[in-house]
Amino acid sequence: MYLINEQFLQYNLQNSNEEIMMEIMRLENELKQLQNQLIEENNKITSNNYLINSLTISINEYKNELNCFDTKILEMMKNNFITQHDIILDKLSKINLECDGMEYMNKIDIKEYETLKNEFQQLQEQKNHILNSKQQILYSIHKLKKTKEENLMEMIEKMNNELLKIFQYFVPNGFIKLVNFLKLNIYFLGFNSK
Repeated sequence: MYLINEQFLQYNLQNSNEEIMMEIMRLENELKQLQNQLIEENNKITSNNYLINSLTISINEYKNELNCFDTKILEMMKNNFITQHDIILDKLSKINLECDGMEYMNKIDIKEYETLKNEFQQLQEQKNHILNSKQQILYSIHKLKKTKEENLMEMIEKMNNELLKIFQYFVPNGFIKLVNFLKLNIYFLGFNSK
């Protein structure tokens, strides 16, 4: 009867340990997936930053070119009294249109950057939540192991008392004790008769 109870307790403890290990593995897999998503989002943000920077550089180059062009035209007009006013204005207008288009693209990329940044922050929050859950599970496992050992020791103590009573009934002044080596999961039954 005691052997059956002990086997039943070991079976339940083993099942609960397996469930806890499965939950830990599931959370670790989920954490790896989130870390991979974070890496992808970081790569997207880096790529968008690079695109925004190159667009900003292009716009600045166009603006510098426009300023140089404006300066050259003004100098030409002053020095040569150029009368082809319409041609010059047409060239200036084309350059201004190119700059305006680049600024529009820059605004779109900034919106995409903000969206990716928000998604990244959400993933970061999910990661932190999972890490907190993992810590709580590890704490629960530690607590469960401690409770398991305490319950096992208490059960062995009760079994020893009952076993000693039965043994002394058949062997007066005899002694018997069930010893638990918790670390090795070995049970030893020793007895002594005087």
